[in-house]
Amino acid sequence: MSPAPPFCSMVALNMAMFVMLLAVAAAQALQFDVASIRKNPTGGARVSIDTPPGRFQATNTPLRFLIRWSYRIPEPRIVNGPDWIAVDRFDVTATAPAEGWNGERTRQMVRTLLASRFGLAAHTETR
Repeated sequence: MSPAPPFCSMVALNMAMFVMLLAVAAAQALQFDVASIRKNPTGGARVSIDTPPGRFQATNTPLRFLIRWSYRIPEPRIVNGPDWIAVDRFDVTATAPAEGWNGERTRQMVRTLLASRFGLAAHTETR
């Protein structure tokens, strides 16, 4: 077998570095230290979200509302998804260090939580 041309070696090295960067980026995704998501059995209509430093609390909140809140998008821009995301209600309690706590970081952590717990996959497109 002849040795691989230098170009092939560079491509392989670049691919390996890219995979390593993806792994590091995934590990650095903002996430809560601890999170609990439970279905809310009350059947009430009142929804609340509270974000004091180091804590995120959503009460009686549909998944659709959490998506809107975390991505800062209007209701009509959420398309597809099962019907239950607008009907089933959840209580979410999550904590993270209060240091560096701000609204955008909180929203990013909620997006990470939705992806890990509900398998949410989101993308943007022009319509």
